[in-house]
Amino acid sequence: MADDSTLVREAASREAAEQGQADPRVRERQTKGVRRILVVAALAAAAFALAIVTLSDDARRGCVADAQRDPTYQARLLGPIEVEKSDYELEVTHDGKPVEGAKICASVAMRGMSGMAVSDLADEVRPGIYTVSIILEMSGAWKGNILITEEGKPPASTPLTFNVS
Repeated sequence: MADDSTLVREAASREAAEQGQADPRVRERQTKGVRRILVVAALAAAAFALAIVTLSDDARRGCVADAQRDPTYQARLLGPIEVEKSDYELEVTHDGKPVEGAKICASVAMRGMSGMAVSDLADEVRPGIYTVSIILEMSGAWKGNILITEEGKPPASTPLTFNVS
């Protein structure tokens, strides 16, 4: 035999059904389900926003996002360019002369595969020669920009293209 509270709930459910309303227990479960979905959606949106900020925030890595392309700058990687090698020497010149004391950032990606982009600040090792630590994970054609910030000059960029063997 059912207790009084069970009889009251059943009567409330029948009455709600007769009036075209949902069972309060069903409505409560639906509300909990909607709340869970909203919490998961909010967490997913926050994670997505964080990933976008983290992956595209070149300024955190020292790259200048609003540099103008300047054809008077040239850059090239020196030595063999190989898969999984991590340190490269980068020669940077301005009007044919070594660029000294600049803040240099290399940002490159495999052609057609922007998901394989890498960036790193370079360290000057001698006049016009900088060391950059980037791991190139696949052989093939790569392209990117070298961002150059020299004291007293506006930020500039120059393209960099190379093949990885």
